[in-house]
Amino acid sequence: MTDRNRTMRRTARGLVALALLPLVLSTALSGLAALTRMPAAPSAPTPTPASPDGRYLFVPLDGSEDQGVLLSSRGGYVLPPSTPTPEAPTSTPEPTATPAPPTAADLAENDALGASLFADLLLTAWPEEKVAALPDYFVPDDAVLYVTSDTLNLRGSPGTDGAVLRKLKYADKVTRTAYGTDWSLVVASDGAAGYVKTDYLASKKPAPKVPPVSAADLLRARIVAYAKAQLGVKYVHYAASPTAGFDCSGLTWYVYKEAGISVPRSSIAYGTFGRSVKLSEIKPGDILCWDTFNDGVTRINHVSLYIGNGMMIHAAGGGKDVRYQKVSTYQESLLSVRRIIQ
Repeated sequence: MTDRNRTMRRTARGLVALALLPLVLSTALSGLAALTRMPAAPSAPTPTPASPDGRYLFVPLDGSEDQGVLLSSRGGYVLPPSTPTPEAPTSTPEPTATPAPPTAADLAENDALGASLFADLLLTAWPEEKVAALPDYFVPDDAVLYVTSDTLNLRGSPGTDGAVLRKLKYADKVTRTAYGTDWSLVVASDGAAGYVKTDYLASKKPAPKVPPVSAADLLRARIVAYAKAQLGVKYVHYAASPTAGFDCSGLTWYVYKEAGISVPRSSIAYGTFGRSVKLSEIKPGDILCWDTFNDGVTRINHVSLYIGNGMMIHAAGGGKDVRYQKVSTYQESLLSVRRIIQ
C-alpha cells in the first residue's frame, strides 16, 4: 500500500472516531435523500452510475477546504491531503515533484474504502432501526449468476412488496447489473429485468437435481436387473432356473423370488394377482399378460416382464432364448397389465 493510500485510510478512520461525527451527521441528514437514492424500477438493463449532480457529499476534515471525504451513492473517495506550506521559510525550498495521477488500483482502493466508510458512518451515528429503514443503494456490476432455489420471484422493485414480474427457475442463468445489501438487479436470459434476493444467486451453476428414488422404485430396478441377467438362457418348458432354463412364468417367478417376493408359477394365475393398471401407466417390473393361442378362447397363456422405455423381457418359447422385445412389436393379444410392486 502506498503512503498516499495509508494517509487516506488514516483520514477515513479519523473521520469516524473523532469529533467530526456531529458535523458528518448533520450534513448527512441534509443529503440523505441524495446519498441513498435507489434506482428506479428497471427500464433498462444497466443502471446509470452516480454523477456530480448533487448526489455527492463532501465532508471536510479539520476545517480544511481541500482535505476530507467525498461520499456518493456509489461509494466514496478520500481526497489526498494538500501539501503543507511552511509558515516562515528560512531558505528557498527545493522544488517538489509533481504528484503522479492516481492509478486504477488507487481509485479501486479508494472506492472500496469510501463505501466501507459510508457504511461505518451510518452504523456508528444512527440507531439500528433507522439504518434498517434506509432505501438500499446499488453498486454497478456485470456478473453471470445462477438461480439456486426451485423458483425465484423477479420483482419490479427491491423488497418483498415489489410486484412479481415473473418467476425464475432453478439453475436459470441471469446477468447481474447492480447489487445492494440484500437485492440484486438482474437481466434474465430473455431480456426481462428486475430485482431478486441475492441469497438465491450463485456464481457456479448448480448441479441438476436428481428426483428422490422411492423404495418401490429401487425394488423395481432390482427386478429388472435380475431379468437382464437371464438374457440368452434357453427356453425350457416347465423350467425356472438359469441352469435348467426358463419358460415364461418360470422367468417372472424366478426374478421376483430373487427379490424376495412370491408370485404365481403359472401364467393364468396372474390374471387375478396384483393390481390391474392401464398400459399407459405401466412401470418397470409390471407383468404383461398375453393370449397367444388365438383359438377363440380368451385366456392368459404367456407373460412377460416390462423393463421400461417400451421394452420387455420374456422367455418367448418356440426354441427362442430369453430376450428383449418391444411391446409394440409383439403380435399377440394383450389381456392385462399387472402391478406387483405398489
